[in-house]
Amino acid sequence: MAASTDRATAALGIPAETRPFSPHLTLARIADRIDLQPLREAIAAMPPLDFESFEAAAFFLYRSVLRPSGSVYTKLAEFPLSLP
Repeated sequence: MAASTDRATAALGIPAETRPFSPHLTLARIADRIDLQPLREAIAAMPPLDFESFEAAAFFLYRSVLRPSGSVYTKLAEFPLSLP
């Protein structure tokens, strides 16, 4: 999906991403500079979690606007996924 997105946006004149793709899920944003070492240590001490797997039927394109009060997310479009 990442490679297909790069190809599609390149056709629109948007430069391809040069960093390696790293899928992720943002769980929190920390606005203030704090010592994250206690959090890192607590996470490292946790047992591994198995999140299983799932099938996605669609994905959504969101716009993210950072504001002092927090991020504002607006869903712009939905793209169905079809299996070959």
